[in-house]
Amino acid sequence: MGLAGTVSLISNANQIRPEVYADWWTILAVGENKVFILFQNAISSINLSTGATAKTAHSIDIYGCVLLSSGMSKSGYLDFKILHTTVAEAQGSKHLYLTHARMDTSTLAIVSSSTTLLSGPLLNDGPGRMELLSTRGDIAFCGGDSLNYLLAVNLNNLTYWKTATGGHTGAYYMFSQTWLADRTTHKPYIFWGQHYWIVGSQTSCGIYDPATDTMTSYTTFNANSGAVHWPKLYEDSSKKLHFIYTATSSTLVLGARYSKYYLMYVDNGVLTSEITPVGGSAYTSGTCADISPLVLGVTPDNTLALATQGSIPISYITNNSPAFTAAVDLIECTDLLDTPTKIAMVTDAVPANSNVGTCGHTPVAFLLQSDWSYRIPLQMYPYDPSTQKGTMKIAKIILTTDIKPNPYVVLVPP
Repeated sequence: MGLAGTVSLISNANQIRPEVYADWWTILAVGENKVFILFQNAISSINLSTGATAKTAHSIDIYGCVLLSSGMSKSGYLDFKILHTTVAEAQGSKHLYLTHARMDTSTLAIVSSSTTLLSGPLLNDGPGRMELLSTRGDIAFCGGDSLNYLLAVNLNNLTYWKTATGGHTGAYYMFSQTWLADRTTHKPYIFWGQHYWIVGSQTSCGIYDPATDTMTSYTTFNANSGAVHWPKLYEDSSKKLHFIYTATSSTLVLGARYSKYYLMYVDNGVLTSEITPVGGSAYTSGTCADISPLVLGVTPDNTLALATQGSIPISYITNNSPAFTAAVDLIECTDLLDTPTKIAMVTDAVPANSNVGTCGHTPVAFLLQSDWSYRIPLQMYPYDPSTQKGTMKIAKIILTTDIKPNPYVVLVPP
């Protein structure tokens, strides 16, 4: 195998913690080596080159949110459109709203916005801050309204409805993750996973048939907890597309429960994995149980260049216990994620009973044109909860092997 490269750590002290949580990165835009992120009460930016951060509070009332579109105007403003519920409305009595907003990229401030009320049933929480399946037509599917159903939205007449139910009735959220075409019948399905953080529980995932409004649930693909990782797609060396389902861990430290990777597909209406699930210490040099996979591309030897990020998924931890080590690894593996070989890695150890601010799990790897290095935000340590400031850590991957980049995961800031 011929993958070669290095991984190092960029550190920048006294930075404000970006508003991110788990995999719920609502990326508004990237540009000039920065990524702009929308969260419930603020807009954050991360300079991927230096590790500098910024954050500005906004006045849009957001509880659950998904991004529909965003784009820059020639005047330097960023216009974006979101579907969201509000904090002001109580759980079980929430409505879905469509908001158009304009942001000043120099200050991160919202300079104008307008909101439209959509017609549909009362909601518990609303869209799940990350997952959105939208065609180029007028319908979108999203998850995250708690319990066990998806939301479907008609973007023309501004109505929405709940799908049939499935999975665990007591789950926190159900997320729509990707479309899957039946390999025999060619029928389209939506793959979904549930956020169900109950230690020892059977994670539920499944497929939804929009033509018949039917849910099919499975508890055989699990890592004893919820499935909330951003959906990952990649092309293998023969140009076949694969979908990685990351079943996440419900524990902090690597052990019996850890992230497991499946390659999901549907055949004759049955959800199946192409592989026996892989994961664990073979895919990380750290001790975190929650490990996100990012396939960077295909090598000249027809293997995969895989980056993994192992870190704490939640937004910040006060007086964490026990100790853990976050890590980003560069790995070479087969087309089906098997036979991993660690090429290079970087780690960041956090002692027991420490404060740490995390970056969750970025849904993409950022490839900077200035030096053609990949950047993956890792975490903030040391971190002071009273000021919400800490040392921003970003992993920097430089490949000396010329790979074919994976456009589904690699994002190049203009």
